[in-house]
Amino acid sequence: MNFKIITKKRTLSIGSEGVSKIEEDSQYLNSPKLPNTSINDLFEIKIKHDFVKRMEIEYTHSDEFAFIIEKYYWDTLKINDDNINEFLESSNAIPIAIPKPNSTKSKYIINYFDFKRISNKAPSSEEYSFYLVSLKINPEQKLGLTLISDKAKKNDVKEKKVAIFIHGIASEVGDNFSGLYECLKNDFQIFAYNYNSISEGIEENGILFKQYLQKFKGKTVHIFSHSMGGLVSRAAIHKGANIDTLVMAGTPNNGAILSERVRGIIYPSKLLRKLIVGSLKGMFHFTPKDIYYIKENLVPGLEDLSPDSNIIDHLNKYESNTNKYFVLAGHLASLNHDGIVKVKSMTEIKSITLKYSKMPFCLHTYYYKSTSKLQSHILKARSYLKI
Repeated sequence: MNFKIITKKRTLSIGSEGVSKIEEDSQYLNSPKLPNTSINDLFEIKIKHDFVKRMEIEYTHSDEFAFIIEKYYWDTLKINDDNINEFLESSNAIPIAIPKPNSTKSKYIINYFDFKRISNKAPSSEEYSFYLVSLKINPEQKLGLTLISDKAKKNDVKEKKVAIFIHGIASEVGDNFSGLYECLKNDFQIFAYNYNSISEGIEENGILFKQYLQKFKGKTVHIFSHSMGGLVSRAAIHKGANIDTLVMAGTPNNGAILSERVRGIIYPSKLLRKLIVGSLKGMFHFTPKDIYYIKENLVPGLEDLSPDSNIIDHLNKYESNTNKYFVLAGHLASLNHDGIVKVKSMTEIKSITLKYSKMPFCLHTYYYKSTSKLQSHILKARSYLKI
């Protein structure tokens, strides 16, 4: 990777005063990084009595991806987890900027506006420090269906009951589903379904999900979804997938609050930058294909979550399966949303109110985490859906 930083007074590059390459010491090796990547290079850049007008990055390999982040937040991410989630939920300044591709050259650009908004203070007369992080995107991870539990009682296996966990945007089925796993492990064969949630849209993922579900022909299939995973499951059902029931936790059936900022707005969106910062601490997950698409300013999965997206309009217009759906609707204190999705967006399709159970004090990313908080709501869902 090569780069130039054009300030009001001069141009900086590798070897310039104020540009320091951090060598491979313990601090370097323990630096945060996105899932499915490794760190190529890390540069600390100091600007004194000046401000950045523009930054140009030129990748020397197709598997490179870079971003800049304010030094204070990068150091905070390295040493502790305190207040990271609170920061992501409340801050207007997301301390990260991603170069967007230039349409006429093989360069990726970060402009003054991008630099200014990654900090609560503008990079002006005082010393301003940030890191330029260069990552190598690792080979593709395994996606699709994975068996995670076959502990069901013999009579349940004989009845061929299958539960499939499907994640939401920028996520994977992992520890975030641990509470749900405990609730269901004795009654179902349990599978995880992982997919490209950023780089592929809801309809495309629905078609692929349907193909994977063909292996369960003759079995009863019950889907337990989170967020975007509910929309992918609905898309699969519309394509004729073998799905008997669908539990949707925090699914934006009418679009998500923050994704409204994606369409027509200069890249990157506030939500996407939050997802990237959170992924540095393991809160979110990107597949290698997702990272390649983010690098090229292509985020069809994220755009599909917008309230005015064509796929959400289509799913709702032609919906005829509401009797097989149950919703877990989280909300924060007296608010009408879980931090990302409004309760009304979760529980209504057209003029129909879906059967649902409200989960108080539930953040969008924590629906399936706690067995004790989840158990009564899963029992309600199973009772209504007769599973």
